[in-house]
Amino acid sequence: MLQDAIRRHRPLNGWCAALAAGAALGYFLGGAWLWLGAATACVLLAWARLRWASLLLCLACACLLGWRAALAHGRHARVRAEVARCQEAGEPLGLTLTVGEDRALVDRRRGGPYCRFTARDARLADGTSAAGLDFAVRWYDKARAFPAAGERWAVRGKLHRTAGRGGRFTLSVRPEGARLLAPAPGRPGLRHRFAALRDRLGRNLLLGVTPREALYVRTMTLGADLRLPHEARQLYADAGIVHVLSISGLHVGIVAALLAGLFSWTGLGLRARALLLAPALVFYVLLVGAPPPAVRAAVMALAWCLAPCFLRRPDAACALAFTAAAVLVCDPALVADVGALLSFAVMGGILLWMMPLARLFGRLMRVPPREALPPGPAPLGVAFRRGLALALGLSLSAWLASIPLCLFFFMRLSVVGLLLNLFLPALTVLVVWGGCVSACVGFLLPWASVLINRLNAALLHFVDLASGLGLSFPWAVFELQARPGLAALLAMEFLFLAGGLALRAAEARRDPVPGPAFRG
Repeated sequence: MLQDAIRRHRPLNGWCAALAAGAALGYFLGGAWLWLGAATACVLLAWARLRWASLLLCLACACLLGWRAALAHGRHARVRAEVARCQEAGEPLGLTLTVGEDRALVDRRRGGPYCRFTARDARLADGTSAAGLDFAVRWYDKARAFPAAGERWAVRGKLHRTAGRGGRFTLSVRPEGARLLAPAPGRPGLRHRFAALRDRLGRNLLLGVTPREALYVRTMTLGADLRLPHEARQLYADAGIVHVLSISGLHVGIVAALLAGLFSWTGLGLRARALLLAPALVFYVLLVGAPPPAVRAAVMALAWCLAPCFLRRPDAACALAFTAAAVLVCDPALVADVGALLSFAVMGGILLWMMPLARLFGRLMRVPPREALPPGPAPLGVAFRRGLALALGLSLSAWLASIPLCLFFFMRLSVVGLLLNLFLPALTVLVVWGGCVSACVGFLLPWASVLINRLNAALLHFVDLASGLGLSFPWAVFELQARPGLAALLAMEFLFLAGGLALRAAEARRDPVPGPAFRG
């Protein structure tokens, strides 16, 4: 059945599945040199038996990725062991790090301000890379001699007792435990220039609204150097809509749709528009600071939109498989990252289940098929029911795909989020599009930015009111008292995705997939 569903893209999907399986097995089973030996044996067998060369080379690549994943697992184990030892003994942790571009000063009522930033390229004192672990640094200095973005420091700081959730740690540093290794480069780098441009665009989002309201829009449009208040993030997290507050696949897709719509007015062909969309999308991802979720979404969008340039039919499932393989090749340890797992699981659930569920809701609401309608725009009632069916299919497919992972990693599930996500994507589209337009036109038409910013603030106030109202119900959030078994939850996720593949295979048999060459 799976071969029928992806018949025209079978080689690419097969290779991507093999790479993902190799990374997962290598990371969780270990045995780095065994994987390297297996890869060598596969290459030798491929040379000896040319008939099986393609399959054996695929297995060799999977084994090589398993070898890299096993090495990454060993490195992460050493870093986590050192972090756990420092936490238990109350000893300071030594790191060498680069000050991130999100450096910001935070005012306190007592003791003066402190500097907060994210550590980039963090390493232990022995040189072991801490890639995959996020360290948020709080730098306290009464003299206010704080480090500059881009500087390289060797620091020793204390880990907070509440730190360490999902690979994120907070390190408190004082001047006596820090030593400057390399100053910031005299000539601003590319990252610094994008940060300066982001600040200039962000000032236009302040026109006509309060700083708190502007921070919401900037977070959803350009990414925020300052963190939102804890109560705001907790409200969105309990409501199951916290994903709108960080630049992710949803935001990249919205910007890509806006750019595609603008380029379609030029009258250019599909391939020419794709060649214009690719650099514009890369520019946006660099502008928002290239967070990992946005990079993953951009790779998938580029794989989809550039398919016509290679005479291939755009296919979302194929683009998702290619993105997963590319991400794991760059960093095999992401196979255990909760953010990456949620991103790919939710996207896979949407691709496999959104349209079947939308058709089911359409039949329940008695939406007539397009063939039964006369030519021209659909009646308003039919269009509304069709849009509601699509929204229900999108929300329910994403919610069902995230259930096992949310229960295992967070031990809680937002039930009200299923209802809020019915209208939230539409509001997010309006806020992100409005934020992009306001940030750009504010230099020439400040009054237009004021109007757009106030409209965005009104939309976000409505989201806050809807979230608070939804959380007022006793069944809004479902919490577990004990962490469920991993095997049962993985089985749930596997059955959910396998069911979607079976449905896709049945649809492929009814409606054959066109040839590999792009036509249109």
